[in-house]
Amino acid sequence: MNISGKIVSLYLKFYKSRPRDPSNVAQLRQDVLRFAWLVNLLWSMPKETVKEDITFKTVPGWHIQTQKPSKHTILYLHGGAYIYGFEHVGNMYKAFLANLSLTANANIWAPDYRLAPEYPFPAALEDSQLAYLTLLEKNIDPQTLFIMGDSAGGGLALALLLKLRDQGLPLPRGGITLSAWTDLAITGDSIITRATKDPLFNGDLLRGVVRHIVSEKNSKDPYISPLYGEYKGLPPLLMIVGGREILFDDTLRVVEKAKRAGVNVNFDIYEEMFHVFPLFSDVFPEGHNAINKIALFMNNNS
Repeated sequence: MNISGKIVSLYLKFYKSRPRDPSNVAQLRQDVLRFAWLVNLLWSMPKETVKEDITFKTVPGWHIQTQKPSKHTILYLHGGAYIYGFEHVGNMYKAFLANLSLTANANIWAPDYRLAPEYPFPAALEDSQLAYLTLLEKNIDPQTLFIMGDSAGGGLALALLLKLRDQGLPLPRGGITLSAWTDLAITGDSIITRATKDPLFNGDLLRGVVRHIVSEKNSKDPYISPLYGEYKGLPPLLMIVGGREILFDDTLRVVEKAKRAGVNVNFDIYEEMFHVFPLFSDVFPEGHNAINKIALFMNNNS
């Protein structure tokens, strides 16, 4: 492991050990802002890529592309437990999305959707759908488009696929998730069985954060917890997860459900990896490998 990887690993241990009050969103945002600042010091965007600030009608966001014609388009929905936006975690995404753009030969469009608790469910989904429809209005062929997201953004990507199908709207070529958070009712066995392995989260923290996002009576709504959705008719999926995640079952159960519904699902487990590890592809070879798998999936489904 290189020096950047060692620094990240040490910080993750510190991050989990530090007391965090899930009722204090301002403190949670400040904590993650420090980590994002550290990441920004360790690696930067490759020079072959360009990032510009854009808007999807009323929703701000990013457009990242290489300096050569792109074969694919990705609508990327960032993670952050629905309470963090690019102003908090943006520095964690710049290099990752640029590397993804280069490797997958893709234009990447990333909306910075509204956040809870200021804007709880369904604000994030509404903004994500608006971004998708904006891309279609730009005459981007949905058969060249993939919806992708990590963590909360991974759950959001699945929820958006369900909503597009339910409304009879054009579906993209495929969906890609990294460590998707698909069950805001927090019912997976891995919340307990993998608790000591996870270097980032615990169940109490997640339950506390959920209260900012959605009411308990709506926590199993498929448009915020896509685990409870029906998957028939969805395009091919690639779902990637780390073996050291308490959210492991959030991906596993969706994979099983989607396969039973006849969806073509590619499922990759990286046993020694943690939550959304591909974001750290510059320091962990497993992350670089995951980006290559994403590129292969997109090429195989084009």
